[in-house]
Amino acid sequence: LDGTPQELKRLASAGRRALGVEIKLVDPQGSPVPRGEAGEIVVRASQGGWEYWDNPEESRAVFRDGWIYPGDLGRMDEDGYLYIIGRTKDMVISGGYNVYPKEVELVIDSIPGIKESAVIGTPDTLWGEVVVAIIALERGSNVTEEEILDVCTNKLAGFKKPRKIYFMDELPKNHYGKLKERKYLEMVGKNEKY
Repeated sequence: LDGTPQELKRLASAGRRALGVEIKLVDPQGSPVPRGEAGEIVVRASQGGWEYWDNPEESRAVFRDGWIYPGDLGRMDEDGYLYIIGRTKDMVISGGYNVYPKEVELVIDSIPGIKESAVIGTPDTLWGEVVVAIIALERGSNVTEEEILDVCTNKLAGFKKPRKIYFMDELPKNHYGKLKERKYLEMVGKNEKY
């Protein structure tokens, strides 16, 4: 914990590839993305050749051309450290741009007075989906929607900025204390009266 800023940053990574394992990050068309950019994580190991028992459809979706597509999104730094940023099923596609909810949540959660946030996509006739933030404030906090949007405007590209913000006393959690599935949050986002 007393390392350089670079070493401290790596504590948030999943590490580097193991011996005998290849990792690459790809765009939705399957082309590799440059280092530092977000993409879908795909892996290949020397002992490959897996498939799901009695589930050929899922096997075709996950195991392709010797690569495993587990559905995770990440970034890889210049030294090969992998940072997992979310799941492909959680990605929001707004106006043809990919928005990774975790990236927006990290910006929102950095604002003093914010307890936690969840970012989802909701259907939109013009953009396909728009970014929506569901936020729980710390007790006694009076952070406003305008303040949150100002921070997002300064730290995120315009298409990543939330178009709607909903406030809740607590974000919905399962009995393990984990945030409920985004499908549930989508229902919350469609209902402004909770």
